[in-house]
Amino acid sequence: MTQALKKSFWEMLARARVLRPERLQQVRESFGELEGLAAARQVVASGALTKFQAEEIINGRWRKLRGGDFILRDILGFGGMGTAYVAIDEKTRQTVAIKLLGEQHKHEAGMRARFQLEGRAGMELSHPNVVRTLELGTITELYGETDFMVMELFPGVTLLEGIQFSSGPLKLDAACDVIAQAASGLNYLHKLGMVHRDVKPDNILINSDGEVKLLDFGLTLADKSSQDDEFSLAMI
Repeated sequence: MTQALKKSFWEMLARARVLRPERLQQVRESFGELEGLAAARQVVASGALTKFQAEEIINGRWRKLRGGDFILRDILGFGGMGTAYVAIDEKTRQTVAIKLLGEQHKHEAGMRARFQLEGRAGMELSHPNVVRTLELGTITELYGETDFMVMELFPGVTLLEGIQFSSGPLKLDAACDVIAQAASGLNYLHKLGMVHRDVKPDNILINSDGEVKLLDFGLTLADKSSQDDEFSLAMI
């Protein structure tokens, strides 16, 4: 972790509002004699903060750890439209995935329309091989008005990662099972008049039980008769 502290670590941790008051008091009682990196490392070791959260606080970016009812805990990945995080939904105390439209796109009507189209399409879907979208909205705390969508957090790796980190190609039966599950999800989309349009190993998740889910509907189209104008705007 790098260090760019102008204020006390404990002051910034309190302002970040990522810990409940009783938990904040507990870690401060345990490690309050420490400051800066030393304090951050101990709080991370205790499990109260993630390394990502501690780095953001140490570097003075504590304001970016909370948006609306969501506490950001880690980065899931980056994409052309924005960044996905692991987050805690304070309303439900569930761990979820939240995708935020990138700050560079917040004034672009086309990108906002495309992002919202993806979110609305995702909220219509319910299939065991498709990542569920739970909520769509805007928050203002991070960098002005920002579009977000909340999705189920599916603990797994992408098909691409699975192939790259394995000792060799997937076994035939495993490969057939992945294809069958992905095809089941795509068939469900097609029956609803939707086309994923970005099916690739990066957008297929697999967990340790072999369950497969499709994700990233940035280019999903609903039926042309109802969405043609909106998708044209999204392509500007």
